[in-house]
Amino acid sequence: MYHMKALYTFLLLIVIGCSSNYELTTFEHPLLKIEYPANWVTIDEPGVILTVAKYDRELWTIKEENPNIVIVANDSLNFADEDVTSFEEFLTEFKRRTLLLENRTLIEDLKELEINGNKIYRISYKVDGELKTLTQEQYFFSKDGMYVTVMGTYNFGGTGKEINSIINSLELPIYEPIGKLLDLTDSI
Repeated sequence: MYHMKALYTFLLLIVIGCSSNYELTTFEHPLLKIEYPANWVTIDEPGVILTVAKYDRELWTIKEENPNIVIVANDSLNFADEDVTSFEEFLTEFKRRTLLLENRTLIEDLKELEINGNKIYRISYKVDGELKTLTQEQYFFSKDGMYVTVMGTYNFGGTGKEINSIINSLELPIYEPIGKLLDLTDSI
């Protein structure tokens, strides 16, 4: 009986210790909504929707791991000059250009996922840096004529647990069609 109580106490302490009771910040944008830990740092970057990291730039090189998320969006019309006329062609071209970088190696090819009811594509790379080797997971979706990329980076060989939690919070807003919003016939 004593051993059972000790085992239950031990398991309870593990569950309490592993629970993730931290505050979240919700970032809302017309293209997406995402939650990340409130103690993460937002970093202003030109042309970027959002950059958040566990630590600020000054601490990136001295910290053992600094997971981060970067979100960018490109207007699909920007690629018409390059004969990229669909989201699928954009994915192929993005992958091709990324693999041209000498420090990138493909870990997992494009894979279709469903996150919170939305079709999203993921591709994973190994990134050999000067100080660290990283895993970069890139998530893609198309919304309102925009090609959106959410990049999550963490130490190579790490679990990516924090990045996965953030990605799993990703929601794409659903809007009523403009025609339905402007339909005033019911109010006459």
